[in-house]
Amino acid sequence: MPTWEQKIEYLYDNQVKKVIYEDLVLAAEFRKPEQLKRFYISLLEQPGREVNLSKIAAETGILPAQGEKYLPLLEMTDLVAHIEKFRRSALRVRRGSVKFYLADLALRNAVLRLPDAGLGDAATMGFYAENLVFNALRKRQGAVAIDYSRERDEEVHFVVHVGSRKYVPFEVKYRDLITEQDLRPIRNFLRRFSPAPGIVITKKREDFGTRDGLFSIPLIHFLLMFD
Repeated sequence: MPTWEQKIEYLYDNQVKKVIYEDLVLAAEFRKPEQLKRFYISLLEQPGREVNLSKIAAETGILPAQGEKYLPLLEMTDLVAHIEKFRRSALRVRRGSVKFYLADLALRNAVLRLPDAGLGDAATMGFYAENLVFNALRKRQGAVAIDYSRERDEEVHFVVHVGSRKYVPFEVKYRDLITEQDLRPIRNFLRRFSPAPGIVITKKREDFGTRDGLFSIPLIHFLLMFD
């Protein structure tokens, strides 16, 4: 049976190294794969966090224009995906801050050499749960676009456009205890923009059902809906 190190090397060689150093070099006539690799690793380090594309470019030693070029290349190969801040229009103009998610969380562990994948850390598990929800929502038929909402210190993880000025907000609360304060951002979003029920994805199986305009569903049940 392959060791953990062998599995990691296999994932890296066949998914990341092959795509960046072979496929993109041929398909896009890409000349500087090392720069693209650095850019990709910087995204792996912060999945689900709001980041500024120009800042990431500066931190990895590339020009902002190069970052704008690298992102669609990575998305084309399905290594990452990004979402932008919520706006009522589905028209997309890439500017400012965005959030990145990974098509395959195992690749993050392989590239960053994370033996336990942070499974004992509650914050890391929360980011992983958020990433799984995003990948599931991308499969949803009828979704015009997916955004995230941030107003001051309040964030709603996902806002799914389902029609003209029709939105369904999703909040991921993968934790043992969910307080009313935790739900304030999604409730405020509903009051401002959406008459539809908000969806809260939870950790515990007993957190299931509708309460005060929010429908709570455990992550495992949510993912089964898209299987």
